[in-house]
Amino acid sequence: MTSKAAAAAAAGDLRRPAGRLTSEEAWSLLAGTGVGRLVFSRQALPAVRLVAHVVTQDGALVIRVRDEAVLGRGGVEAVVAYEADHVSSRARAGWSVVVTGVAAREDDADRAARYRGLLPLWDDGGGEDAILRITPSMITGRRLGPDGPRERSAPGCRRAGAERERPSPGVRSAG
Repeated sequence: MTSKAAAAAAAGDLRRPAGRLTSEEAWSLLAGTGVGRLVFSRQALPAVRLVAHVVTQDGALVIRVRDEAVLGRGGVEAVVAYEADHVSSRARAGWSVVVTGVAAREDDADRAARYRGLLPLWDDGGGEDAILRITPSMITGRRLGPDGPRERSAPGCRRAGAERERPSPGVRSAG
């Protein structure tokens, strides 16, 4: 079975019990999906961007972002986290994988051009884009299952999504 077929089978089988994923399972699931969330520091605050990714044969994760979004002006590399998942709220099951590592610009122009052809740019904020290679220092994953904790809310609180949220007074959108 190919890694994509294994990932599709693992992602589709939401009846599997909850628990930790092996690093091999986590990489296989990442290879079977193409979108996740990049977590990085921007002006000393946490920031999150939705980005597309590919898993390379040499064990790295490659993403396409706006240049300044992650590394800042003139930046060379940054410590980041990357999360991807597949969750069914109806079945209360799925999986989540987090890769932590160092993101650096892809220096090889030919590879960068090839990745630009593979990876859509989700951030329409203008400016130049960058191809970043995340060299992982840690990968963790969890299979989420119906045997996990049930969602509970405090008395008098509605379930998330039951009504539209309104921004708190005095809080600006970071854009």
